[in-house]
Amino acid sequence: MKNIEDIELIRLAEGSLNNKTSKEFIEKDKDLMKKVKTFKNTLDALKKFGSLLENRDTRSENEKLSAKIVKLSFSNLRNLKKTS
Repeated sequence: MKNIEDIELIRLAEGSLNNKTSKEFIEKDKDLMKKVKTFKNTLDALKKFGSLLENRDTRSENEKLSAKIVKLSFSNLRNLKKTS
């Protein structure tokens, strides 16, 4: 019996598994295919969640720019050395 690691199952779910013998072995095993389906569903849910976050930002361009400026000014303050 061949030992299949989860990373190979995830690669199959992504469609990036190049090893044909592993792919054939996995496709013959029902339990492994259930895991592949679970990984595929999880990957699809994460992709949908990511696209929701991208579309959620409703700030105007000026608001986005001012937030970046504030962030830069705070990061510059942290890097300053204290001299007394």
